[in-house]
Amino acid sequence: MGSFVIKPNMSGWNLFNGYATKLLQANKTITIDVIEGERKKRSLSANALQAVWTQEIADHLGLSEIECRCYLKREFGIPIIKACGDYRAEMIIDFLEKHHYDFLSVEQQDHLIKDLPVTRIMKTKEHKTYMDRLQRFFAEQGLILEVR
Repeated sequence: MGSFVIKPNMSGWNLFNGYATKLLQANKTITIDVIEGERKKRSLSANALQAVWTQEIADHLGLSEIECRCYLKREFGIPIIKACGDYRAEMIIDFLEKHHYDFLSVEQQDHLIKDLPVTRIMKTKEHKTYMDRLQRFFAEQGLILEVR
């Protein structure tokens, strides 16, 4: 949790209030950004392009699709989320530390993060950074990832 939409009929308020109360009771500080209107979600085309690139990268590296998704999460996605400095970074860092991620083998790390939402929780700008990094990195490896 962490992003809430509160509508004029106050739907969303109880969910937000319960979450905020839980954090405050745990003696945590909360920072709230108020934005008028709803945030735009990433377009389906950005998600579709990511899926195409993931398969192209998997083929290039000789990995299965799931192995490739884990590799991309581990090497590109998680560092972007950890650097965002908000509740998402805190959630990911807490989760990884709780499971001693840095001390696990790559196979164990992949097993741990295979269902962890990473690109799903990225904001549009972060997802663009992610895609740009993939494009640059793999171009250096001889794989040209094209925007379609």
